[in-house]
Amino acid sequence: MSRKSYHHGDLRRTLIGATVEILATTDVDKLSLREVARRAEVSSGAPYHHFQDKLGLLAAVAMEGWAALNDAMSAAAHPDPETSLKQRSEAYIRYALAHPAHYRVLLLRDLKDDLRFPELTAEAGRGLEELVAVISAVRGGKADQDLLLVAISIWSTVHGFVSLWLDGPLQNKPIPLGVLIDRVSETVVQVARG
Repeated sequence: MSRKSYHHGDLRRTLIGATVEILATTDVDKLSLREVARRAEVSSGAPYHHFQDKLGLLAAVAMEGWAALNDAMSAAAHPDPETSLKQRSEAYIRYALAHPAHYRVLLLRDLKDDLRFPELTAEAGRGLEELVAVISAVRGGKADQDLLLVAISIWSTVHGFVSLWLDGPLQNKPIPLGVLIDRVSETVVQVARG
């Protein structure tokens, strides 16, 4: 099928999907809009109908990723705060490992532009706000000033595990992934307890 006759019902969605496919095997620095257009089987100018530039396209990928990650963590919530924190941590890890292309885009420094990407900033902050609330519940509803520090420590722990797994060092260890995930999530609960 020629590019001229190819029709997309949702070109924006198709371009985001093509980007995620490319990022599964290519570093974000090497991503080009021309390659995204080629993968989507559209003209090289077509992406500009939906995205100002490559950064705008990456912001859309990140927005989709943050929304899916936050939804996965919210779906893992439990009435017991400690169980909720454990399950939410596990959901974070499992989402990141199942969607590494999305995950690697979430924290790109170039996307930290509150003025250009306010919706992305808000969605990226949603998970942290929910984490602070769960930690507060674990601590009996106390609203102390350490909650954000504890939340950042927990996020760093989970993110560090994901990075070590995705980048390879943990994949060669004789401990099964499920055991590692369980231990990390138990550690998170211990940190939250203080």
